[in-house]
Amino acid sequence: MKLNITNMSIEIALDELKQWSNTFYEPIKSLPDKLRRTTTSFYLILRAIDEIEDHETLSVDEKLIIMGDVSRALQSNNKQTINRKLIDILSPYKGVLNSTTVNLPKWIELAPDEIAPRIFDGCSIMAMRMTHWIQNNWDIKNEDDLNEYFFAVAGSPGLVLADITLWYEGKNTNRIDAVGFGNYMQAINILRGRKEDLKRNVDFFPNGWTESDIIKYALIQKKFAENFTNSLESGVIFDSCTLLLNIANYGLTKITEYGRIERDSLRKP
Repeated sequence: MKLNITNMSIEIALDELKQWSNTFYEPIKSLPDKLRRTTTSFYLILRAIDEIEDHETLSVDEKLIIMGDVSRALQSNNKQTINRKLIDILSPYKGVLNSTTVNLPKWIELAPDEIAPRIFDGCSIMAMRMTHWIQNNWDIKNEDDLNEYFFAVAGSPGLVLADITLWYEGKNTNRIDAVGFGNYMQAINILRGRKEDLKRNVDFFPNGWTESDIIKYALIQKKFAENFTNSLESGVIFDSCTLLLNIANYGLTKITEYGRIERDSLRKP
């Protein structure tokens, strides 16, 4: 499999991003070029990995092999080395994996060199942590398991966001708040995708938890997300995070019983 990975077009990458998420497309497309390339690369690498996890026809063993190999391939600061390894890993599955995953080397190329190693490291860690949940069929028994899963797939990317903020704008942020920002986005995604997840026999709710319980969990994460965003005060990352936060908040207001649960939570000491 040969891929043209030189001079990767941001327009092509943004078109790919838009197919997956209007939520992230709108805040990202208006960013300055270097930051736009950074966040687009980061999102699409995460999406490419996530699509391996969610694949409907790959066996558990195949997913574990691909995910582990991709994680190890990303453990380098040399794009050429990473891309060569990824092409070897993905070639046998070209007719099986979707284009976002097959084109993973393109998203690697897009990342600016100054921040690329941090992006690759964060994505490598997430891919390796996902193998546990693939192997255990996303068996989330309790809140501890939920916290662990959220940190793996959303909290740790939140830490990368904090590092991107430090790199690009020189702003130090609270890492706990950064984790909460990622967790809040993930909680909304799980609530929105509940029906589709159950259709493919995947349940991210802990045993005995209802939609109301996940909403309460989301409201806790929302406070951290707001703290993270407000701490930025101003700038392009602040504007982007504010837009993401507003979109997530709007989504939450559309979920059943949100208003009642929020009012009840505010009454508690």
